[in-house]
Amino acid sequence: MTDADVAGASVTGAGRGAAGGSGTARGGVPGLLYLAAFVAVVVLGVWLLLPPAPSSASVDPGANARPAPTVGQEAPDFTATTLDGRTVSLASLRGTPVWLTFGATWCAPCRVEAPDIEAAHDGRAEILAVYMGEPGATVAPYAQRMGLTFGQIPDADGQLSALYGVRGIPVHYFVDAEGVVRSTRVGILGPETIDAELAAIQPGA
Repeated sequence: MTDADVAGASVTGAGRGAAGGSGTARGGVPGLLYLAAFVAVVVLGVWLLLPPAPSSASVDPGANARPAPTVGQEAPDFTATTLDGRTVSLASLRGTPVWLTFGATWCAPCRVEAPDIEAAHDGRAEILAVYMGEPGATVAPYAQRMGLTFGQIPDADGQLSALYGVRGIPVHYFVDAEGVVRSTRVGILGPETIDAELAAIQPGA
């Protein structure tokens, strides 16, 4: 056998090895597809087993919590400062319907209903959102990110939330122009419910 014959044999053997390697790679593709399909099935199964998102979240009312005001009772007065530096009190808002909503930036149900609350910020009532246990530094970026333009009240020490006996969020108090609680609701509110509640606290309703 000549040197040329040896070289030819080496090249031919290398070619067969490359072809064999290519066949192995092609055989691995179905395996990857099966693995991807298996992972997708597992993820879908886990998602289906997860409980539905809650409409409200429980919170610890703290030792200072008072009994929640009931329908027909005068809403507890308070004085607070909004994110934009405005001082508000229920007494100063007498003559104007007030929608007082308690929530938190971490509350998923609160985030769900926030756009509908913003859409209702049209002059029918003074809307005040109280953020239980959260400072302005936490509330401000959240309100900006969500595009909220109604009154935002940080309640870092939880005193305002305790005054209203908040035990679940979101919770809503609809107060008429005379300062009387006309409705309380816990959980997410949709547009139709919001419209009905705001109509019920209008003067002369």
